[in-house]
Amino acid sequence: MRLPGRSKKEALLTETIIRAMVPKPWYSLITSFHTGALKNDHCQLFPPLIRPAAYGLTASRGEHILVYATSGFDSLLDTLSLFPRERFYVYGYNKDEVVGNLHFRSFSEEGFLQDLSSSKAVMATAGFTLISEALHLKKPYLAFPMQGQFEQHLNAHMLDKQGLGKACLQPDQDAIAAFLYQLPDYELALSLYQGCGNQGMQDKLDQLLANDMALLKSFKR
Repeated sequence: MRLPGRSKKEALLTETIIRAMVPKPWYSLITSFHTGALKNDHCQLFPPLIRPAAYGLTASRGEHILVYATSGFDSLLDTLSLFPRERFYVYGYNKDEVVGNLHFRSFSEEGFLQDLSSSKAVMATAGFTLISEALHLKKPYLAFPMQGQFEQHLNAHMLDKQGLGKACLQPDQDAIAAFLYQLPDYELALSLYQGCGNQGMQDKLDQLLANDMALLKSFKR
């Protein structure tokens, strides 16, 4: 996958660190929502692993948008207030309060997952777990990668390239409006997305470890 120019140095550094820590793995099982081809025949891509609490949820399409942000995104809240017809459930500020169309929620895992599963979209930082769970539940995602975190920039870039959401470095009014306008397009792409599930990884691990790791040992370099 081609990365934006600003991410190439971070990608090289990350690759160098991984190779230093794990120089020659016999076989690599990689979880990703990217579905491109791999050059290394000692690697295999798998859909993201979904925790049981999220995997068993039944998705519905409500009228709210789930927002997860932190104090570093205060300007985002001002921007969201410019969309009075939308209702935003906001996590990350650890308070219960309603300010106009912003419904702040104290964190609870059960409440968060229920609001996620019944949302019509997600706007949040670009962490792998939340993106994976949102895709599993077929929720369009506007991703705000945190500054200095290469993994989040990579996640947002892959999400954007797959057409399942949008990477957003500057969540201003135009970016929010464009995302909302394109929700039907993202929903269509998500309806065709078959990415998430745990069984494939489990089956592959069973194969590699069976018979005293016979298959795994065949990949030894």
